[in-house]
Amino acid sequence: MRIPPSDEEFRKFISFAIILFALNLMSCKSSKDMSQKKTITKKFTITTAEDLVSPPPPDLDSEFYSLQDWLQNIMDKDNPHKNIGEFRFGLFKHPDDYFIYLVGVNTYTDSYKTEIKIEFRPQNMYFKLPRVYWDGLDRQQLTTKLIKELGDFTNTQKFKTSFLSNAQRIIFWGKTVVIWSKE
Repeated sequence: MRIPPSDEEFRKFISFAIILFALNLMSCKSSKDMSQKKTITKKFTITTAEDLVSPPPPDLDSEFYSLQDWLQNIMDKDNPHKNIGEFRFGLFKHPDDYFIYLVGVNTYTDSYKTEIKIEFRPQNMYFKLPRVYWDGLDRQQLTTKLIKELGDFTNTQKFKTSFLSNAQRIIFWGKTVVIWSKE
């Protein structure tokens, strides 16, 4: 048989339960405050502005016979007026032709803004690829072929003594494939 608690025991039990309940509430509030402090984030905006390469004029014709002739001409006749961090080759499909281009860009960054500026445009910045060069290839295959040939070019003595080798890297834009890098 169970004996009921005395009034005194009952009061102590209720007081103890109230104290435990109050401590639990304080603990939850404290934990909630702590978690709120952990989730506070500062919001800011980072802006990136980048110069874009315009497509070649529709009536552009090329005086060069090959990719190597075009590159040779640029290296012989053009020279950046400042250091260039990255040279970019890219590809345009223009109605029934493909054009490769070359530009030099520098990146400027401060706390909240990054600017990527084209600071070198060779006189013959576009080269209309001869149809026999790309006939029968889709864009992916043509891009792969160009990246390989440009990569091979970076192993030549002409490249190593040119202004192109002063950059940090040379990439194929669009796929952002690094063709050559100082690193």
